[in-house]
Amino acid sequence: MIGHAGYILQEASNQYEIVGVATKKSRLREGIGSKLISVICKKISLFGYKNVVLYTLDHERNQAAVAFYERLGFTKINLEIDYYTKGFHRLSLLKSLDLEALKHKIRNIREGEIGLVSSILEEAALWLQSTGREMWNEQQYSIAGLLQAYPDTDMVLCLIDEEAVGTMVLQEEDKLLWPNHHEPSLYLHKLAVKRQYAGTGLSEAMVGWAKKQGSLQGKRYLRLDCAADRPRLCAFYERQGFVKLREALLLNRYPTAFYELTIE
Repeated sequence: MIGHAGYILQEASNQYEIVGVATKKSRLREGIGSKLISVICKKISLFGYKNVVLYTLDHERNQAAVAFYERLGFTKINLEIDYYTKGFHRLSLLKSLDLEALKHKIRNIREGEIGLVSSILEEAALWLQSTGREMWNEQQYSIAGLLQAYPDTDMVLCLIDEEAVGTMVLQEEDKLLWPNHHEPSLYLHKLAVKRQYAGTGLSEAMVGWAKKQGSLQGKRYLRLDCAADRPRLCAFYERQGFVKLREALLLNRYPTAFYELTIE
């Protein structure tokens, strides 16, 4: 581990606080602390909060840290004299979160970006594997495997500040899994979001974008298949308005649920 930082919600004030910012001494001045704080601020912004607070020691030996936070946009708002012990004060700093600057955007991939799609899917696959729930194997998320399975024009990225944080595949047909369905439809595959953005609403936003694309293209349905033995995943899609049509055991091994959403 080369650095860490966290955040907690202070329920009494309904205010998020950044805590535990630290970087390994041998990796100082490499931008690690800045990156950690930036990621946390993005997540808190996506939760709908407009600012975040941070507390640090106000002492002559900690002025470099105070200056560091100020460079990141934090402003001094309060000083509690002798808070820790005599001569060691607690400084409160506040940072306003620019929601517009952090707003996500979703678009089809551009030339040279398939590696971003692959890396997001790989992270998701390895995380699921670590929890005992296998999803995609290396062939399914590798660049070569993706290009073999899908045209790159069907691949989509979700970005925040130009950082790729989510991906999915959106196709106009799926002859393999939906061979007898010929109504104008879009088929959603491989929806994944980076772990650090889990629970921030990006998955819902990507499904919403897929719905909008279907509407703009005059499609009647948005369809997908997913693991039927993952109830939380199925519940997620059902909350987005999908209706389960059926279940099947693919390759005599994989319980699969088939979902459909009517595009209005």
